[in-house]
Amino acid sequence: MTRKAFLTFAAAIALSVGFVAALFPAALLASKSTVPSEAANLWMSEVGVLLVCVGVIAHLVRSHSDSQTMKALMCGNLLVQLGLFGIEVMGYFIVSVQSGHLPLGGMTAHPCCFPVRSRHAIKSNIPDLARRVV
Repeated sequence: MTRKAFLTFAAAIALSVGFVAALFPAALLASKSTVPSEAANLWMSEVGVLLVCVGVIAHLVRSHSDSQTMKALMCGNLLVQLGLFGIEVMGYFIVSVQSGHLPLGGMTAHPCCFPVRSRHAIKSNIPDLARRVV
């Protein structure tokens, strides 16, 4: 998959999930087998806005050529996917043990993104970026 196709796909997912989280936080929280509250709804809305921003950035840079900025963006997005996947795994075990419900949404989405994000991050010469940051 080309980087442009991947970023287009990633932007569509981030925008759709972000808008749902921002506009319908209680529904998204219920799909994760949590008990919605005003505080949880507020946090979910904030996360939704952040996801919309990530989606817009991915859409805007999808045609850009290799650069230090693109390397940093792809590395940052890879770290986001790794972090979210870890949280989804923890949530999977916590929710499935407590309720018997299996929340599989992110459990399938994040691992699908790893190979492509990793390939584009490595292809973008991340070790060079790390040397410049450190």
